[in-house]
This record gives sequence, structure tokens and C-alpha cells, in this order.
Amino acid sequence: MSNRDTTDVMLSVPSWWTALSRRHKHFELAAGICLFAISYTLAFKFSSDRSGASPSPLWIPNSLLLCALLRSPPRYWWLFLLITVPIRLTDNVYPLHPVWYRAGTMTISAVQALAGAWAFRRIAPNPDRFSSWREWLALGAVLLIAAAAAFPMAALRYALGQDYWLAWQLGFIGDGLAQLVVTPALLTWLFWKGPPVAPMNTASAIEAATLLAGLLLATYLAYWSDSPSLNFADTRFFLPVPFLYWAALRFGMAGASIGVPIFTFLSLHSPLLHQSIGLLQRTIFFDSVPAGATPFVLFRFLIFRTSPVYVVAGLAERGHRAERSLRESEARFRNMANTAPVLIWMSGTDKLCDFFNQVWLDFTGRPLEAELGNGWAEGVHPDDLDQCLETYVTAFDARKPFRMEYRLRHRDGQYRWILDIGVPRFDADNAFCGYIGSAIEITDQRKAQEDNARIGRLQRLAQMGELTASITHELRQPLSGILLHAETLRTLLLAAGASSPEIEEILSDIDKDGRRANDVLVSIRNLVRTREDQFEPVDINAAILNCKSLIANEAARRHVRIATELAGDLPTVNGAATEIVQVLLNLASNAMDAMADTPGAERCVTLRTERHGESVQVSVLDRGHGIKADDLALLFESFFTTRSEGMGLGLSIVRSIVQAHHGHVWAENLAAGGAAVHFILPAGQSRSRWARPTQLR
Repeated sequence: MSNRDTTDVMLSVPSWWTALSRRHKHFELAAGICLFAISYTLAFKFSSDRSGASPSPLWIPNSLLLCALLRSPPRYWWLFLLITVPIRLTDNVYPLHPVWYRAGTMTISAVQALAGAWAFRRIAPNPDRFSSWREWLALGAVLLIAAAAAFPMAALRYALGQDYWLAWQLGFIGDGLAQLVVTPALLTWLFWKGPPVAPMNTASAIEAATLLAGLLLATYLAYWSDSPSLNFADTRFFLPVPFLYWAALRFGMAGASIGVPIFTFLSLHSPLLHQSIGLLQRTIFFDSVPAGATPFVLFRFLIFRTSPVYVVAGLAERGHRAERSLRESEARFRNMANTAPVLIWMSGTDKLCDFFNQVWLDFTGRPLEAELGNGWAEGVHPDDLDQCLETYVTAFDARKPFRMEYRLRHRDGQYRWILDIGVPRFDADNAFCGYIGSAIEITDQRKAQEDNARIGRLQRLAQMGELTASITHELRQPLSGILLHAETLRTLLLAAGASSPEIEEILSDIDKDGRRANDVLVSIRNLVRTREDQFEPVDINAAILNCKSLIANEAARRHVRIATELAGDLPTVNGAATEIVQVLLNLASNAMDAMADTPGAERCVTLRTERHGESVQVSVLDRGHGIKADDLALLFESFFTTRSEGMGLGLSIVRSIVQAHHGHVWAENLAAGGAAVHFILPAGQSRSRWARPTQLR
């Protein structure tokens, strides 16, 4: 078969028919020809007027031949035309028409069918139950061809002695009515494609049976029951109309193609209708209608009742096709979404989510009903929820894409990091429809990033440790020289008798400060060493008083008051006094920096101690601007600083020293203003710890 042949839409047939068609190459063609021969013979005998006085008001053979040609491949058209020859030559009227008349009408009908089939295929190559304008345009072309064929047909009847224009009108009416009533019905079933508008379940089958029974009963009551005082305007003539539109709306062309032919055939043979038409022909409105030309009135009566039904059925088919296409598209989307290896969600114009794919539901372990609307937010980590909602709402209002990272609770109860990307949706008219988003789990990627960042910090700390050890080594040599020179100066002054209490005090301060600086350098060096030694008992209160004396001059310069609140029942802690003093100095210095913008009268740093069981808590409080909430968690991280001139190592060293003393440190904002840094050190016996030299080298 040709490419054109293979595109013809086949009618759904039983399996045994398909099996025979596959087994025997020409079985379907032979069966179609036999079925056409029987149908054409019956249609010819039914449609022909036995008196031969006028054309039939419903000439079905031409409609049947046209549909047979449209249903079959073009290379077999000659077979169907050949079959009509013996049927047409066997005239159905008495007395018989002349042979030339029968041959002429047969030739005209064949040419008309070929022209109509060619035009229909050119305009609507794939008819689909008259659900598009192409099928109706093709049917209009068929009507034009029927009108053109009526001219030579009228000439033949004129040769038999009939009026030419009356013969043309009556011939076209009979042929045109069949093309408008029978052809759509035949093409609907010959080119059947898909289910009817209403799904054919048990309920629909009962509805269809009820509809058919109602149509038959209404048509019988309207056109066949005996009743006096009938006229053409009797309301009973409209009884079948609601059933026709019911069939069209509920079952599309499948219902209309059954209801309309039944209504038409019963109406054509109704004695009551013919009686009313006879009365109506004598009215003023139909004065132009020749006497006895009943087909004119029948044509108008049937056309105005059947054609709109087909139009409504075609529109119903079109709407059903669009709805079915939408359902199929939605089904494909859901199937794709549920099998995609990502979490997919959709929201409407009200910002509420109305779809989550199966992967999302499997991830959260929650049913769809629990996730719809804003239910999905229940699974977001509390620390991420506000930022997540703010990002979503801001992008939604701006109709812009967005991407965000947040933690979502997994079905195992643990929170997993996901990357969520959302984009706005628009329809064909560019109207906003909501958002669609996809998300993937990035927990491993986040962990890798954190590990890389931690490794980077450790590398920088290692480099800083090496640099610190080098600086410590270089500084201790000149520091040892300073202490040696101070001791030599003391000896020379004593030998010369030039010493005095003031000079001795200065030399003592130089010696004291030098040794304290040496201890600090040793402590810093020990932070990057791994050898172990012993802690010593340290009096925390004494360390605080020592720190206060060391920062007194700096505090006076900055106009800061140093206050102490020391508990009296504190146990000693195990540690290195120099390192503890270094922690206090660092925290006190930061506290004074935080009060740079505080009025002078309110600048106060409080050093407080208190007992917590077997531990000692030390607090350094200030009255500055406080600490930002976002900075609290990062305050003791290496290289993190809130000052442009800082390096971010001071508080990191504080944490390292406190942790080395088996304690912990934290910071908080005070309700009255300012901030406080606390650290707790355990009391007890000496513990193993890093080694430290006790003398200068």
C-alpha cells in the first residue's frame, strides 16, 4: 500500500477480523466490497421513487458511495464504481427509465463521488468525527459538488419532460440532505478514533439505552401518533429535539450519528408530518413553493433540526479531545515526575503547593495530604525556615527564579541538606500559573565543603603556628639579652655605689616584665608543641588581680573602669597561670575595644568569678554595643573577626587555651546592654599537659 493508504485511520474491529486480515491479504477488501454492494443495493431501492415522478427527498446512494471511496485506498476506487453499474442499470421505477437516462445518471453519480472524495481528502485527509473546521469545510465542498452535479441531472429529467429548475432544486435537495445527514454519520463510524465523549461504562450504557428509547418514543408521539387538530406549529413536533442535543452533548458524534438518522428516517415517512406540510403549503409564507413539492419543506424542516445537532456534537468532540489531551499530558508529566531522580514540587498562584512527586514523598516519609499547602514547611529545619520562606515569597512576588539551600527532615528523622531551584510557570497566553521546582540532596557536598574549609583553617593555623614558633624563638634571644643587660647594669651600679631605690625599682620592673614576656612566649610556643608536662594549682582570683594590675595603665588611657566581683570560696584550678592571665588579658582588651563608642562615664569592664560545683566560672562583662546574633556561633573560629584591623586569632587562641585546660568558653549578649564572655575551668588534681621550659635558653 502507498504512504497515503497507510495513514488511513482504521475502524476498531474484533480480534478475529484482524486475524483473518493478517492471514489473507485481500480479506478486508473483499469483505468491504461485499458489505458495500449489499448496502448500496438496499439504499438504492429505499431511496428511489417507484413512480419516477420526482427525485427522492433523501438520496442515500451518493452519500454511501462517497464514504466508501473515502474509506478505501484510491487504487481500489474503480471496484466500487464498477459495483454500482448493474445496480444502477436495474431501475427501481415503473415504467423503466430509458437506458440513456440510467447510463447518464450513473455516470454523473460516479463523477460526483470521485470529485467529492478527491476534494474531501485534499481538505481533511484525516477526518476525526467532525471535531475541526476542516471536516465541515470538506463537507461544504461536497455540497458544492452535489449542487454542480444537479445541473446535468436536471437536464436528463428535462429530457423526460419535467421542469428544469424544479428538477434541479428537487435533485439537489435530496442529494444535499443525504450529504448533511447520512455522510457525517457514516464517516464517524468508518473513521472511528478513540472513545465517545462519555466513558462507556455501565452507567453510560444505561444512559445511552435510555436516551435511545426516549428518542424513539418522542419521535413516535410527535410524528406517528393519531391526534386531532394537528398543524405544523404543534409543539409535539419539537419533542425529539432535546433528545438529539442530549445525545450530541453526552456522546458527541457517536450519539448524534445514531440519533439524527433515526429522527430523519422516521420523519420522512411520517403521515402526520406530510399532512401538516400539505396544509402549510397553502400558507402565505410558502406561496413560492410549487404545489406538490413536499421535499422543499421537508428539507427546511430537517436541516434546521439536524445540522445544529451535528455542530454541537463536533464542538463536544473538540472539547473532549482537548480535555483528553490535557489528561494524557498531565498523566505523562506525573509519570515523568514520579520517576525522575529529583524532588519535584509545584505551587499555584496562591503560593500554596499543590503537587509533590513520589520521590519527595519517599524522601520525607509523609503522605501527600500532609505536604500540600504549607505542610511541607513542617519538615524544614527551624533554623532555616525563616530564610527559606523569605526567599520563596520574595521570588514569588517578583515572578523570578530562585535557588536556596536548606535542611529538610528525612524519613529517618535526620535533617539533610537540599538544593532547591524554582522557576515561574506561564501558560500559552503568558499568564502566571505558579511555580515549579526541583530539589536534590547535597548533604555530602555540604560536608565536603565544610571538611575542605576545616582543612583550610587547619593549614592556616599550622602555618601560623610555624610562624609563631619562629617569632617566639627570635624574640626570646633579644629578650634574654635585655634581662642579662639589666642584671649587669644592677651589678655595675652596686659596684660603683651609684644604686638607689628608684633605680632598683626600675631594674626590678624590667626583670619582672621581661620574665613575664618570656613566659608568654613560652606559652605561645607550647600551643604548637605536643610534648606533655604537668599543670599546677592556680588561684583564679589572684590571676584576675594580676590581670587587673597589668591593664590598669591601658584602662586609664581609654577612660575605662575595671571592676571585680570575686567569689570567696573558690577552689584552685589545674593549669598554667601565665596562660590563664593571657586569656583574661585578651578578653579584657576585647571588652575595652567594644566600648569605644560608649560614653566615658558608662565604660566599665567587670571581671567576675563564681563557683559551679567542682568548677570555677570566670566572666568578663562590658557595656558596649553587643555581638550580632549571626556572629555568636563564629566568634571563636580561627581568622574570624568583627574588626577591620583584626586577624581573627585572639579569641581562637582563647578557646584553644581553655580547651587545653579541659574547660569550655562561650559568649552572650546581656539584656541590659553589652556582652559577656564566660569560661569554666575544672578544679582538681594536676593533670598531664604540654611541656614548657622553666628557664631561659
